[in-house]
Amino acid sequence: MKTITITKTWGTLCEKMSENFAFTEEQEEALLENKTARLIGELPFIANCEEAERTALTHLAVYFLAAGSGRFVFDHCPDDDDNIFNRLRLIMSFKGGNESIITHGMNKLALQMLCGYNRDREKDMLSGEYNPLNSGAWDFESIKEQLVENILENPCAEIEEIMSVQNAMTDWWIR
Repeated sequence: MKTITITKTWGTLCEKMSENFAFTEEQEEALLENKTARLIGELPFIANCEEAERTALTHLAVYFLAAGSGRFVFDHCPDDDDNIFNRLRLIMSFKGGNESIITHGMNKLALQMLCGYNRDREKDMLSGEYNPLNSGAWDFESIKEQLVENILENPCAEIEEIMSVQNAMTDWWIR
């Protein structure tokens, strides 16, 4: 059962990703419901970027590589600590478009990633997986406060329909 409204744009992107990544029907259904993937995919369209479809498919491909067998290449490492957006840089390439909308979307994705690190602190400590919150490189509360402030200063109703601030703080980056 669908819990989000599927736009024509998102449905088309899902079909193309499913075909190119040979998703099963179950995986395609999960993709349709994935708010993170949808925000990544629809952001270039919402922001009216040039070559929005090319950008969306490229960003989604990076997202799925990072979530799948290529994860080890994309995992957080100390080199990523300078700026919360370092790990997102490969999905931050946009040709033109409304900067305010792009900033809003990227801040939501960064907030989601940050809150995921916070939820994973204990697990990462036990497993030895690097976590910038555990290392002390990042201060969760101050970064979260800044990201939420940035989001609220640049409201975007279309993005809010896809992912609210609350969703960004509670939903998993990969599901």
